[in-house]
Amino acid sequence: MAIRCGIKNFLRYKRENNRRVVVLMLLILLEFQLVQCSYADLSKKTDWHLIIPDNYQGFLVIMYNCPEGDILPIRNNVIEVDFSPDGVFCASENAFAWEGQITASTQSGKAVFGPALWDQRGYGFYGDGRMTIHSPVQQQFDVYWTGNLEYLASIRNEPEYTEQLNVFLEARFNIQMPGSGR
Repeated sequence: MAIRCGIKNFLRYKRENNRRVVVLMLLILLEFQLVQCSYADLSKKTDWHLIIPDNYQGFLVIMYNCPEGDILPIRNNVIEVDFSPDGVFCASENAFAWEGQITASTQSGKAVFGPALWDQRGYGFYGDGRMTIHSPVQQQFDVYWTGNLEYLASIRNEPEYTEQLNVFLEARFNIQMPGSGR
């Protein structure tokens, strides 16, 4: 009788341990899959295509986390941003890091060269990067400029450029820029 109980207990212990081993192996496999998926997402190249209003000159700004913003449309790993006539695109998403290239065209389909600035003349676009404003809540923007690149080169490192950008952001997004005194 004692041997029979010992065998039963041993078999029950073995079944419980086998279940634990199987569950543990499934959890490890699941974690590996999640890590692999997140790695694949982070390494995916995403290009951007900016669609600029015809004959537009000035700032182009993407504001992230807009309350009634549009979803950034992505097709074949290309995000296509169609700016409004006043140079604005409000995205519902939060800002995110990405790797890829930026191209641009006008709404009528004419290619716009860029984003190089200093060695080009004529109509083009320039990417100024991401801007974060902490007043009164954090807001993030991607800032571009399009138009006559010779004019942009003449003001880019002058106070006039920052003043124009502040006026643009205050007017389009109804925000008070730090230090604007409004």
